[in-house]
Amino acid sequence: MVAMLSRQPTLLVVGQPSPARTLAELSAILREKGDKGRWGTAIPTARVLGALYSHSIGVKPVEVQYKTSADWIADLNGGSLDFAFIDAASGLGHARQNRIRALAGSSGDRTAAIPDVPSMREGGIDIDVSSWWAIYAPSGTPDPVLDRLHGWITEEVRSPEANAFLANIGNDPWPLSRAEAQAFHLQEVDNWSRYAKLAGIEPQG
Repeated sequence: MVAMLSRQPTLLVVGQPSPARTLAELSAILREKGDKGRWGTAIPTARVLGALYSHSIGVKPVEVQYKTSADWIADLNGGSLDFAFIDAASGLGHARQNRIRALAGSSGDRTAAIPDVPSMREGGIDIDVSSWWAIYAPSGTPDPVLDRLHGWITEEVRSPEANAFLANIGNDPWPLSRAEAQAFHLQEVDNWSRYAKLAGIEPQG
């Protein structure tokens, strides 16, 4: 890994007609429905988070898979889905158009770029899963080249222009040292192996 750019939560969202205004209220609704609840997924992160959330509250709602996140919005607002997960970059656009309502973010702490959306931990669910953007280089790239690239990229990530751009799409800048970034990458490989098993996602390839 050359450099870390940013991290973002995945948003747990409901439709505008939903009676749930907080994560705690949604959890109570889902516990009452039991296995009759339904949630929408379109990306692997959403499948993992839906499984983690369902496991945390002790229910097994039905997972409904869609090709894209945009495909489940009508069903969410029509009442056939109780909740869904969507990446912050896409979800914020839909939320700003009042098409969905974000109840919580999946990062352990509230994301600075989205200060009005609480973390799932704040809602009583102990989940800390972030998506992140990073720059990689081919194996065997000389260290002096990697160090120079890391310096240039990290300087840009810390700039006001980059901060403003990232904040607009729900990302917090996350400049790390090369050693910190590599250690994080290796830890994430282990984490996502466990997450995938819990979500029932089979290895591909």
